[in-house]
Amino acid sequence: MIILKKIDKSVKTTGQIILYGHLFIYISLSMIATSIQLLFSREISYYFILTFIFCAAFIYFLSTTVVFHKYRYENEKLKIFHLGLFLSINISFFSFDIFFPVSGLIILLQINVFFLIYAKVST
Repeated sequence: MIILKKIDKSVKTTGQIILYGHLFIYISLSMIATSIQLLFSREISYYFILTFIFCAAFIYFLSTTVVFHKYRYENEKLKIFHLGLFLSINISFFSFDIFFPVSGLIILLQINVFFLIYAKVST
């Protein structure tokens, strides 16, 4: 229960960010699940599915940042450095895959690395 110590319970809002933010989290997770299925069916363009999966990871990152970090204490919130770090990881994997086409397993490994780093830094 370490996360409960990081939440500022004195913030008073209507909760709209939490409610609608979770909608975007759900949409991005659905996009990732769809892209994994389409990645191995080989019925769709490599570049489309590559863009789709990395955009889904970016949407997930943005929506979880907005939802979960709004109510944190000021010293626990992610800084602009973290935004740059996560964007650079996502963009570097994406650009590498654009210039050097790789298999679907490598793309999934890259997405997993991104999510592991995000989970480690944000919690």
